Amino acid sequence: MLVKIFGSAVYGVEAISITIEVINLGEGKDSMIVGLPDNAIKESWQRIESTIKTNHLTMPRTKLVINMAPADIKKSGSAFDLPIAIGLLAATQQLKNAEAPSQYVIMGELSLDGEIRPIKGALPIAIQARKEGFKGLIIPKVNAREAGMVNNLLVYGVSHIKEVIDFFGNGEKGLEPVVINTREEFYQSQCSFDIDFAEVKGQENIKRALEIAAAGGHNAILIGPPGAGKTMLAKRLPTILPPLTLHETLEITTGITPIFETGFYLFTSYVPGHGYQVVGSHIRPRIMVPSQWNLPVGLSLSVEFGYQRPEYSSATWSLELRPIIDKQWGRWYLALNPAFEKSVRGLNSSTGFDFGPSGKISFDVTKLVAFGVEYYSSLGPVGRFDGWENQQHQIFPAIDLNFSPAWEFNFGVGIGLTRSTDDLMIKLILGRRF
Repeated sequence: MLVKIFGSAVYGVEAISITIEVINLGEGKDSMIVGLPDNAIKESWQRIESTIKTNHLTMPRTKLVINMAPADIKKSGSAFDLPIAIGLLAATQQLKNAEAPSQYVIMGELSLDGEIRPIKGALPIAIQARKEGFKGLIIPKVNAREAGMVNNLLVYGVSHIKEVIDFFGNGEKGLEPVVINTREEFYQSQCSFDIDFAEVKGQENIKRALEIAAAGGHNAILIGPPGAGKTMLAKRLPTILPPLTLHETLEITTGITPIFETGFYLFTSYVPGHGYQVVGSHIRPRIMVPSQWNLPVGLSLSVEFGYQRPEYSSATWSLELRPIIDKQWGRWYLALNPAFEKSVRGLNSSTGFDFGPSGKISFDVTKLVAFGVEYYSSLGPVGRFDGWENQQHQIFPAIDLNFSPAWEFNFGVGIGLTRSTDDLMIKLILGRRF
């Protein structure tokens, strides 16, 4: 019987899903693990055999082949003990509902009696599991809170292999998923540190340099011999950084003539412990081609100019040019907005424009409701775009609601496509027409 179990390998800060195929050949005695496993994975056979026997299960004496795919990527670490053991039990028909584990990513190191020990990289493993559409993640209980920060994924923390066996044997019941209040965790993490920058004695020059870097948002590189204190200082740097913030925007737009309107934006930021603060403001005049010209598409140009306080943005004054091309075909609507943005004062003010195309397509389900997809990006300087992973690309499935001639509502959930883009962003706009 061939069984497929899914695990995950962490490389740097990213995870790659690993398919663990287990087949019971029924002939021979020498079982093997293939797919570039390291010594820790090869030694897992002894830990798995001890776990199975101490929990009164049957260790097969026929030949088993365990393949870890992709086979050309080196796998390392003891965190694959648990998925290999579950695959072995399913392949030898000792696990009820043997198809159920394929909906989960399973990771954990086994002790000789079946206890499950902590692993490294629980957060990137959870992010990758959600990205690939798995139903849930089963990991050591010690790591469950870290992985639980990822929403839209069932995270189960387990402390013994019997809990996993019983979970699948009882129709995926008996374990409660970890529930984390992400916003509360976010606020608590802003002022909860086990170490403190104030603990550093001496090192006045480097302390002063790091204080300047933290205050101005500058980069810093620490160079020195072993034992000089580089790691110690780097670990304490986050304790003097300003807290992360949640941003909100107020927009007011008014039509001055049928072809000209002006918008005003006020940016605010909520800082834990300090309340709301004004970040900056922008003004956005927009001119449109008159409808009397009867062009096949709508054409307009908006010019946005604004200021952001230096503690929130390295570009204190910025300019954006955004041509807008749109078209309505019956119930379908399409808009393309190639944007050109430049820092007028502040960091990168001496460079040219950055290019960031965006667009939207939507369908009017009724006169009040429209479903669509929005796309936003930032490719980098015109003429020398950044590499793909350093670009920002985000897709927003969105819904538009027109409650009345006076009110409109837009809601979207953004999904990042590159590592430089936020993995998840929620957009909510409530508009009042005057």
